[in-house]
Amino acid sequence: MNRTTLQIVAGALWAILLALQSAAAEPQTLTGHVPKIVQQMNLKPAGRLPAGTNLNLQIGLRLREPEKFTNLFAQLYNRASPQFHHWLTPQQIGEKFGPGEKDYQALIDFARTNGLKVTRTQFDHTLLSVNGSVEDIEKAFHVKMQVYNHPVKGRTFYAPDVEPSLDLSVPVLHISNLANYTEWGDNAGLTNSTPGTDGGTGPGGGYIGYDMRHAYLPNVTLNGSGQSVALFSAQLYFSNDIASYEATAGLPSVTLSNIFVGTFNPPLTNGSGGEISVDIEMAISMAPGLSKVYIYAGSNGLDTVKMMQTDNLAKQMSTSFGLHNDLSADVNYDPIYMMMGMQGISFFEASGDGGAFYGTNTAGFEDTPYATVVGGTDLLTASPGGAWASETAWQGSGGGPSPTLYPFPFWQQGINMSAIGGSTTLRNVPDVAMVANNMYNTFGNGMVRTNNGGTSFSTPLWAGLTAVINEQAANQGLPSVGFLNPILYAIGTSPLYASAFHDITVGNNATTNGSVFYATNGYDLVTGWGTPNGMGLINAIVTYSAAIWVDFNYPTNSPQLGTYADPFSTLGQGVSAVPSGGTILIKPGSSSVTTNISKPLTITAAGGSATIGN
Repeated sequence: MNRTTLQIVAGALWAILLALQSAAAEPQTLTGHVPKIVQQMNLKPAGRLPAGTNLNLQIGLRLREPEKFTNLFAQLYNRASPQFHHWLTPQQIGEKFGPGEKDYQALIDFARTNGLKVTRTQFDHTLLSVNGSVEDIEKAFHVKMQVYNHPVKGRTFYAPDVEPSLDLSVPVLHISNLANYTEWGDNAGLTNSTPGTDGGTGPGGGYIGYDMRHAYLPNVTLNGSGQSVALFSAQLYFSNDIASYEATAGLPSVTLSNIFVGTFNPPLTNGSGGEISVDIEMAISMAPGLSKVYIYAGSNGLDTVKMMQTDNLAKQMSTSFGLHNDLSADVNYDPIYMMMGMQGISFFEASGDGGAFYGTNTAGFEDTPYATVVGGTDLLTASPGGAWASETAWQGSGGGPSPTLYPFPFWQQGINMSAIGGSTTLRNVPDVAMVANNMYNTFGNGMVRTNNGGTSFSTPLWAGLTAVINEQAANQGLPSVGFLNPILYAIGTSPLYASAFHDITVGNNATTNGSVFYATNGYDLVTGWGTPNGMGLINAIVTYSAAIWVDFNYPTNSPQLGTYADPFSTLGQGVSAVPSGGTILIKPGSSSVTTNISKPLTITAAGGSATIGN
């Protein structure tokens, strides 16, 4: 028997072995793949998806030691923890929590044995991208791919008839893109809006360029220098549109870097690229000193966001494209967002332009608890391009309790959600807001809109703002501020709130079907905590990240640096070290020393309140 014959026999035996292993594996049934709308509206199939149709899917594996993963994420955002803001690299996260090589190879073998072509692998073993025919997909996952008439959009969508099951013992988290009830795409509609009485300096009175900085960052010289922003895109754009916007607004030219994920070649025709053009223009407007704007463009949302996380090129990222708003939450996104948070990245998503999330109205919603979700406002300035005068809620601002049933996150605890119509068991949206109406933008190879609107404007503005905040942190030798929600909610429930935010108390996000939430004092389901109030917010966030620690029982002969590990031993040392408006955290203990305090600051005990005075 020659070598060629031996190789053929060995290959055949290996295929048989894989088939036997697959057959012997314990089958597992997944959840969350049949769109809820099918059951809610009792939709009947209009037919079967043709067997020869090819689909691109992503199979996500469960993390190794998921409880430790979740605990570490919480510790990185707990000021009482020595892990606070000690960011990890993507490689460190993969080494700690990525599925093992053996499990990943078993998944690859399962895919290939079932006729699926592997199109992308991940070094951390969390995702496997595959392509296959509907016929092979149905056999691999024991489903029938049905076609339904979309109840709203006047098109069809496909989905499995039952939840998929796999003859594979390796624990699978989710199979992405097995249904396309709501295809991700333009999340904010970019609709014409009504001009304000006083607006911006752009043509037609629309807000443009420095107008947003004059309103939200008056007299702030920080401009995002040394920082980069990364934007998700499902479109191509005309670079001349960005250059035209910069010239019209008097902005400097910021370097753009396009990163294409997989095969991505959508048509670029006159009038196209409106969404991503807005995202680029807004990020530059708020942070004109950016070193670079990265545009991650891909036809598959999950693969693209994963590359944004693993590349780790920017500490502020944003999307205005609805990535997973199909009422069957794609939980493959959640570990990626959490990994971004572990890397010190701030990720922003537009809340959508459909108004209140309630009942059957969930158009364009975004509710992941691991991103900062941005709503919209109507802005009024003292004069065109002048100082902030007032704001009201923009009626299209998406908000409400989580339609996909994400549980109540720890950072929303302590807020009376019942009083504002929110949920006490589910995540509530949005977190913050910024102007989303009466906006000027260029797109589509020389086209302009003078009075445009949508949370697609407010979201990249927050990404640009965070670049400014991280510039301030870097100037003070501090790490990036990371996932903002724990910080934002801590500020919102503290004495710093009034100086950090413009509290929006007027307006609502009423919809035509009667769903409505109202802007009110403090947090609400239209504008979140409100909009940025200049250096007040910048200092509050950076100070929160650099709190001074005091432990009255700490040995006086040990290093005293004011950190968690090496705290000061007297309150006087803390008062001297903390900046105006800063925070002092006291470890358990007490002291009878009298200290003079002549500047505003917050003093609290780790995990509770501090008692001062007799």
